[in-house]
Amino acid sequence: MRVAVLQNDLSYRNLISDIFKRLGHTCVTYGDGLLLSKALWRSTVDLLVLDWNSTGLCGLDLLKSVRASLGERVPVLFATPDNAEHNIISCAC
Repeated sequence: MRVAVLQNDLSYRNLISDIFKRLGHTCVTYGDGLLLSKALWRSTVDLLVLDWNSTGLCGLDLLKSVRASLGERVPVLFATPDNAEHNIISCAC
């Protein structure tokens, strides 16, 4: 499985990437949402792991863009150190 990770925090990004790689998956990481958005035009992924707060393009805006262009065929997981209740609720909606 090919996984793309958008995470602003480098140590958290590396942790997520290491977990997927240990499980045998290919993982490409990004610290900037615009760079990930551009990369999605060039290649496909099987899973997106997004952060709410990232530079360039936040995870929620990237999700909206992905859903508009790719539909719901790419699963998306939000993994973020931000535990604000309003973000958890937003993700569930």
